[in-house]
Amino acid sequence: MSNIILRSGDRGVAVVELQRALASLGRTIDAGDRRRKLFGTATATALREFQAERSLPPTAELDDASRDAIERALRELGPYSVGGCLTDREGEPIAGATIYAIDLDLRRDQVLGKAETDLDGLYEIRYSPEQFARAEKGTADLVVRAMLGDTRIAESTTRFDAPETARVDLRAEVLRGGTEYAQLVASIEPVLDGVTPGDLTEAEITFVAADLAPPKTADDGINEPEQDPYLHDSVLAQELFDRAMTEVGA
Repeated sequence: MSNIILRSGDRGVAVVELQRALASLGRTIDAGDRRRKLFGTATATALREFQAERSLPPTAELDDASRDAIERALRELGPYSVGGCLTDREGEPIAGATIYAIDLDLRRDQVLGKAETDLDGLYEIRYSPEQFARAEKGTADLVVRAMLGDTRIAESTTRFDAPETARVDLRAEVLRGGTEYAQLVASIEPVLDGVTPGDLTEAEITFVAADLAPPKTADDGINEPEQDPYLHDSVLAQELFDRAMTEVGA
């Protein structure tokens, strides 16, 4: 992980690295934080819980001591790791897929671990040699499999005698990538916070659309007047209602 102090409100690649590490350690990171690459409430809670578990001051800030503890905890999961990116047939990242790392043997397969792809389609799985299908093996004969629900959408060829750190990228023959609409569908459920999509009022639909809008970069809006982020046109709100809601059970 990046050697910088992180705290609530920070954004960017270093925050994504922290979120990925906490997720590898079994902590749940809210999709809203991950989508925005934001050190938000969910990320702070996960870090605070980890700090308390490791008898560190529960500051919810990533300082040197907390970073070292996270890196030690990751090493404790096992010296081996496999990571990569899952994309659709057009090369767009697929978020929310379950990735399995599997050690193949002649008659028996052993699941070494699993992870969920983030909004950039990235995953990482750590494992130890004790998990190999045959204890006498020194390395895994590694296959990586991607699932969306009960459907297998991609699988790697076998990496015989996989190295300690392996990269396995997967491409699925589906169209479910990182388009604005696909990301909207992937992230809408946590924004709804348990509300049934069909029960949303027009004002709530507009609010959800505003919440899901990607943050502006430093180069956005140059020489443009500041606008109220909740003033989205009705076309966007209607598309949100008519299309994305149907994906989550409206």
